Amino acid sequence: MRNPRHSFFPLVIVALTVLLAGLVYGSVQTPSPTPGSAQPVVELVDAQAYRDSLIHIVRTFDERLTLAQDDQGKRLAAQTALSNLLALRVPAQFQDLHLALAVALSTMENALASGDQTIDEALAQIAGLEETYPWLAP
Repeated sequence: MRNPRHSFFPLVIVALTVLLAGLVYGSVQTPSPTPGSAQPVVELVDAQAYRDSLIHIVRTFDERLTLAQDDQGKRLAAQTALSNLLALRVPAQFQDLHLALAVALSTMENALASGDQTIDEALAQIAGLEETYPWLAP
């Protein structure tokens, strides 16, 4: 005996299979952007604005260092100058200067924190940078 009731279940299964195959095919055909393939947006850094900011940082550092009465005040001056320096965006032509100044300020900060070293070497490095870049000197 045959069952007189017909089911639409096989038709639903076929329709869902075709829909799923279409979605898979569409996702394979659409190129998805990969994180490494996206070109980063490079913003140019204004060299004159960088120079002006650096001059301000160095002059403020020199003033605070001169006014400091103890090692704690000198250390605070070096920390402030270093944090302000590291906040700047650096043009390509000043990367060496930026790195050398950051190293000198960090050396000074570490010497003052340890208490058993002098800051003469760091000050000599900064003075050398001011000779190399005359616009940097106060």
